[in-house]
Amino acid sequence: MDSDRLNRWLTLLANTGVLIGIIFLAVELRQNNENLAAQQRAIHFTTISDGWTKVAENPQLSALIAKDFAGEELSTPELIQLQALWTRIHHQIQWAYNELPDDQFQRGLRFNRDDYAGLSSYRRAWKTRRDFYDPEFVQYMEANVFIDE
Repeated sequence: MDSDRLNRWLTLLANTGVLIGIIFLAVELRQNNENLAAQQRAIHFTTISDGWTKVAENPQLSALIAKDFAGEELSTPELIQLQALWTRIHHQIQWAYNELPDDQFQRGLRFNRDDYAGLSSYRRAWKTRRDFYDPEFVQYMEANVFIDE
């Protein structure tokens, strides 16, 4: 009888240990998910900052954007340079669309619509590259950024 009682106590202790291990695992998984979300936000912020740094550190690129804002005619090399910039930005926006929680992604939407969508080179880059993006993302952009097209 003593060995039977001892076995029950050992089984109870082992089951308690398993339960505590599962609780610790759940806490660790939650922390890991929070860390991954923070990393995604950091990548998003860094990418946006890097885009603005490229413009700030490159007077030629800044002049091209100003020229486009003014509605001036752009040469073919200028259009190519701006198309490369806008394509990079569209890729970043698609990444954010796919990876960030909706509330975080929506914060940048107005910026894209109000600041960029009026630029002819931005619209031209979108029109020529839109088929390279996920159809759901294209539908979203055309319903929320390129509204009048």
